Amino acid sequence: MPLLIYDIGLHDGGDTGHYLREGHQVVAVDANPTMCAAAKVRFRDYIQTEQLKIVNCGVAECKGQLDFWICDDHSEWSSFRREIASRNGAKHRAIAVPCVAIRDLIGEFGVPHYMKIDIEGYDGICVAGLNSAIAPQYISIEMDHLCGASDLGRLAELGYKGFKIICQNNAWHQVTTGNLAFYRWALINRSFAA
Repeated sequence: MPLLIYDIGLHDGGDTGHYLREGHQVVAVDANPTMCAAAKVRFRDYIQTEQLKIVNCGVAECKGQLDFWICDDHSEWSSFRREIASRNGAKHRAIAVPCVAIRDLIGEFGVPHYMKIDIEGYDGICVAGLNSAIAPQYISIEMDHLCGASDLGRLAELGYKGFKIICQNNAWHQVTTGNLAFYRWALINRSFAA
C-alpha cells in the first residue's frame, strides 16, 4: 500500500529515489534550486505519474524569503545558517529563496505517514512547526549537539514515545563522547521510553 512520505531536504535525491522505488507517494522539498532541477530530470517519470511532487522552497517559521547559503565545496552543507555552509573555509554564496512553514506544506499536500528532515541546522524549526494534528506517524531528524535535547523534548510534546539515536559520524554508528549527552538526556527523561 503506497504511503505519503515527505523528504524535507531532498539534496541529491538518494532518499527520494528509495521511497519511490518502494512505491510510495513522495513530496520532496529543497531550498537549493540546482538540486531541485537535477531531481526533476532524474525523476521525470515519477513526476509525470504524480507519484512525486518536488517543491523548491525552504522550510522556515513562516512564509517569506530568506538568504540560503549554497556551499560550492560540499553541497550537503548548504544551509540557511552561514556558519554551516562556510565551515572549514568552504566556498559559499547566498541566494534568496522562498520559504514556507511546514504546516502550510502539510495543508497543501496532506499529513504524511513518515517525514525525513535533514536540512542542515533548520531541522528543529521544521519540528517546532508541527502540532499533534499534523505530525506524521514516524519522523526522523538530523540533530546536532547544541539543539538535540530541545528537539527530543519537542518530539515528546508531539506524542512520540519511541526513538532511536545513532551517530552518523562513522561507519559503525558508535557512541562517541560528543553524542553521549543525547543518550544521558534520554535516559533521564523517561517519558520517551517506549
